[in-house]
Amino acid sequence: LTVLEGLALYTDPNFKVLAKAYPYMARRLLTDPSDQLRSALAELLFSEDGVFRWNRLENLLREGGKSDGFVVEQAIEPALEL
Repeated sequence: LTVLEGLALYTDPNFKVLAKAYPYMARRLLTDPSDQLRSALAELLFSEDGVFRWNRLENLLREGGKSDGFVVEQAIEPALEL
């Protein structure tokens, strides 16, 4: 990954790996049923005192929507089950 980032930065000094990967990561967080990712999503969406962070869900939905194959309906239900 580091080599690929280096090549990308060589051709485009403004290239941001995380910006390109974030839609994929958001889609996976919202739609993958694995226990590890469900736990990570819950940690991301809830504050330490248990308050739901709507802005984070909105951001994940917006970024996930930039990923191929993302279906909002498939992402909302698992997030609401947390």
